[in-house]
Amino acid sequence: SMVDETHAQIEAHNTNDALHGKSVVGLYFSADWCGPCLQFTPELVQFYDEINSRQSKENSFEIIFISQCRDMNSFAQYFTHMNWLAMPFEEAAGQRGQLLSEKYKVQGIPTLVLLDDMGNTITTNARNQIPQDRTGIGFPWRNPKEEESITQIGPFVDLFGPSLLSLSMVDETHAQIEAHNTNDALHGKSVVGLYFSADWCGPCLQFTPELVQFYDEINSRQSKENSFEIIFISQCRDMNSFAQYFTHMN
Repeated sequence: SMVDETHAQIEAHNTNDALHGKSVVGLYFSADWCGPCLQFTPELVQFYDEINSRQSKENSFEIIFISQCRDMNSFAQYFTHMNWLAMPFEEAAGQRGQLLSEKYKVQGIPTLVLLDDMGNTITTNARNQIPQDRTGIGFPWRNPKEEESITQIGPFVDLFGPSLLSLSMVDETHAQIEAHNTNDALHGKSVVGLYFSADWCGPCLQFTPELVQFYDEINSRQSKENSFEIIFISQCRDMNSFAQYFTHMN
C-alpha cells in the first residue's frame, strides 16, 4: 500500500481472508530481470483493473505474484508496479515456490495460471490469452481438456478422493451407479454427513430408512433446499453387498 506518492509499505494478510469471495485466482510467475515480464506486467495490471471494474465480476479476480526475482530488494521494487497480492518472497524463492512451479509445469516466465474458487486449474496459458483478448470477453478461458488433466484439490478431495458415486434408476427394477467430481458434488452444501454403515448390521438396516426420511425432510425445506448431503462410507464386505445396500439410499 502507498504511504505517500513516493513511499510504499508491504502488508501481510491472512490467505483465506484475502481470497474470500474470489471466483478466479491467478498465479503470476514473473521477475524484474525478465524483459518479456517487464513488457507484460503493465498489460496485466490494465487487464486486472478492467475485469474487476465490471459490475457482474466486481473484485472477483485476484492475482498472486510468485516472485522469481533474485533478492528481496528486487522483489519489493518490482512489486510496486503491481496492484494485487504477492506470496512472501522467502516462500516464493523457497520450497513452496519450487513446488508450485513444478505443479503447474512452469517452463519460462512470464507465466499466468488461473485457478477457480476451489483451487482447480482453469488454464495455465492465460499469459498468451490476454494479448488475444484484451477486453476479456472469453475470460477466464476455460479449457475442459486442461481442467480434466489436472488433479482437483481441496479439503473434500483430501478426505474422499476425486470422485463420489450416486445411484440413478434406469427403470423400476434396475439402477446404475454414476461417478461425480467431488468438488462439484459437494458445492453449495452447508452440511455434509458421513454415514458409516453396512448391510450385515441389524441396527444399520433399521436406521437407514429413518435417515432417508430425515434427509428428504431437511432438503425439502425452502430455507435449506438441497443444502444437506450425506456420503455413505461403506463397511460392507464386498462390492455386490455395497451396491445392493446403496440402492436403499438416495
